[in-house]
Amino acid sequence: MQALGVNIGQNLPNNFEDPDFVAKGYKHLVEAVESRNARLPVWGWKFPNAANYLDQILTKLRNPRFIIVYRDMVATSAAQMRWHNRSFAHAISEVALQQLRNTSFSERHDYPTMMVSYEKAIVHPERFISDLSGFLGMPEPDNKQELVRFMEPESYKSLLTSNGSDEADKTG
Repeated sequence: MQALGVNIGQNLPNNFEDPDFVAKGYKHLVEAVESRNARLPVWGWKFPNAANYLDQILTKLRNPRFIIVYRDMVATSAAQMRWHNRSFAHAISEVALQQLRNTSFSERHDYPTMMVSYEKAIVHPERFISDLSGFLGMPEPDNKQELVRFMEPESYKSLLTSNGSDEADKTG
């Protein structure tokens, strides 16, 4: 999204999850939304668990569109086991529950929502970039091959954004 011209935050960590929208209370979330609404015509953020709090701040969002990325539950659970020292049974239960929360959120609300298979997106990155551009109403980028490289699996990478700055560390 950042490379397509949508501001998704500043000084983002290598996973692109905006700290203003990760594990924050209602007051902080509302302040972040109001600040960005005032400063930016189009903006967004990435946080896989946002459905846990979106109902609370939905009325503050201007012209929302939602993108729900579904990943292979076994692979995601393996990552949860590494990052949070969880058993496989606990990790896969948490992943399944979060996917259900994300899907339920989209069913409860009548907002434009794009549902993405991570595995299909990395197999057909050019198609995904075109679909995402269309969904966001943004022109397809000139640096499409840079985005295809960025989408290659296995590690987080630096992404050259539309303003020419690096957005993330290369480790992850």
